[in-house]
Amino acid sequence: GYLYVTIIYNISVSLSLYALFLFYFSTSELLRPYSPMLKFFMIKSVIFLSFWQGMSLNLLTTAAT
Repeated sequence: GYLYVTIIYNISVSLSLYALFLFYFSTSELLRPYSPMLKFFMIKSVIFLSFWQGMSLNLLTTAAT
């Protein structure tokens, strides 16, 4: 069951990053005075890196047993 949950979670993270990307491009003209590019990259990196951190920790605990 873990493999299927991981695949679904990977798809979920990918869709959230894609939605954030679309949101940025749809509102870039309105938000231009606030220069939100760094903020969007930080949110994307938190989502992306937390996913891979969980995956790597799970791999390490599985390999240790």
